[in-house]
Amino acid sequence: MIRFEGLTVVRAGQRVLEDVSFEPRPGDTIALLGRSGSGKSAVLLAAAGGLPASAGRIVIEPGTRVGYVPSMLAAWPVVRADEFLEFGGISAGLSGKPLHGAVARGLSMAGLADRPDIRIDALSDGYRKRLLLSRALIDDPDLLLLDDPFVSLDPGGRRQVERLVGDAGLAGRTVIAAVNAASLASCWSRAFLIEAGRLVRDVPVPRGVDELPAWGETLVDPG
Repeated sequence: MIRFEGLTVVRAGQRVLEDVSFEPRPGDTIALLGRSGSGKSAVLLAAAGGLPASAGRIVIEPGTRVGYVPSMLAAWPVVRADEFLEFGGISAGLSGKPLHGAVARGLSMAGLADRPDIRIDALSDGYRKRLLLSRALIDDPDLLLLDDPFVSLDPGGRRQVERLVGDAGLAGRTVIAAVNAASLASCWSRAFLIEAGRLVRDVPVPRGVDELPAWGETLVDPG
């Protein structure tokens, strides 16, 4: 589905990523861990086509549908929630009844089914995050890229995302996300630690509360 081969990214004269290589398996749900500025978000942006490779490459199988969720949604003050989802659906090649159905499902997932005409600048950060997730899922992607997916969400929203990630893995889809160590949950099947733009090691994912203290000792203050 996707493969990273020696990916190096230089941005404004700085090495953002260096020699990153890994290949997720179908059904993998991967958490990228690291301090702020470590490069975990850059991995996702490069996979989404927003950062060109300076060396190495990212190989995505032809026909793979990709959904990308940035960490936050910039204000689109004159755009309504339903229009935002409609733009996403049209960009994904949907039209007619499939488009209208996808927009309706997206509004329901975002908790905005009764407020489709609300403007984005009137939404809280939490609802904007839900809307971003809904837009990324509008064409049922095979590969889902999530940047800080739990930020701004209340406990109910966090549980919804955890279920979404777990269900995607069970369905054979691949999820790669940049997360804070404190956000690591059982929905992740693998976790990679990134330091200074390098993927340094595969870390075990805790499967229960009893494992968390020992797990925390394997990391050095990831943020």
